[in-house]
Amino acid sequence: MTIIPFFFIGGGGGSSGLTAGLFFGGSTSTTYTGTTTTSKYTYASDTAVAGGTLTNGYYLFSSASNLTAAIIAGGDSGSSAFATTQKYTYSSDTSASATSIVGARVGSFATGNLTEGIFGKGTSASLSSGFPSIGSTILTSSKYTYSGDTAVAGTSFSQALEVGAATGYASVGYFGGGNQSSATFGNIVEKYTYSGDTVATGTNISVPKWQLTATGNSSRGIFGGGTYPSASNYATTDKYTYSGDSVAGGTNLGTSRQLAMATGTATAGIFGAGEVNASTPTTSTDKYTFSGDSVASGGALSAAKQGGTAPNSTPNGL
Repeated sequence: MTIIPFFFIGGGGGSSGLTAGLFFGGSTSTTYTGTTTTSKYTYASDTAVAGGTLTNGYYLFSSASNLTAAIIAGGDSGSSAFATTQKYTYSSDTSASATSIVGARVGSFATGNLTEGIFGKGTSASLSSGFPSIGSTILTSSKYTYSGDTAVAGTSFSQALEVGAATGYASVGYFGGGNQSSATFGNIVEKYTYSGDTVATGTNISVPKWQLTATGNSSRGIFGGGTYPSASNYATTDKYTYSGDSVAGGTNLGTSRQLAMATGTATAGIFGAGEVNASTPTTSTDKYTFSGDSVASGGALSAAKQGGTAPNSTPNGL
């Protein structure tokens, strides 16, 4: 859901520090009930094994990370929206409860840098009221500072959206796409500058969609996958170049997927899991190499999931 490069989604990190990405939780079906299992993807070998167990198994949560741990926040248990967080420590592959973010939210987007994560947008309604939770999308954000594990209100966005994607670099996070309300879908991108906590409008991605994901490096973000009610799942991607705020079509993913997760390194992003057809989750991944914009099949994850989250232990691919 994600996501930061970080994602940072969005992206991920592993027990070996900078060598693996973690794909957290998500649902194995369409019951919207999350799991506590994780999949650890080693970049060098493009292989995945089961990672550590999460403290809570939620659905449609989001995550941000520094070099040592990921903060996983929000989500839904199938009956309630949460502000709860958990900290996943890479060196031990263990999870523990952490400081709650400000405001319960489902389907939020998250990204950040080495010092803080921004958890923004989403919906305050539980999935028990239906999926999507139309009409309860929110503008607010919560800023989580890793040192001290503190959470405070961040700056609000101008557009309320749920189940979009976020990525960025060391100074700015980019929050794009999502569902606004009454099945009105957005291609809007908003920029959150960490120094000063300011929000500004960015350049739109190519088409309105939601349930997309994103990852990137220090110069560009890739927004990929997603869906729109009148269309099938997308394999298309948008390449957002931070310098100049320009958007261009990227290379299609090998698999059309929604509710996927994305993480990566400075050289490549891994888009994995998600629904591929008839609400069926997959273990497949696509490896997007930033230089040359090439896409190849990656290794299979340890479990088929959708609606989870994957942060990066290499923020901004640095």
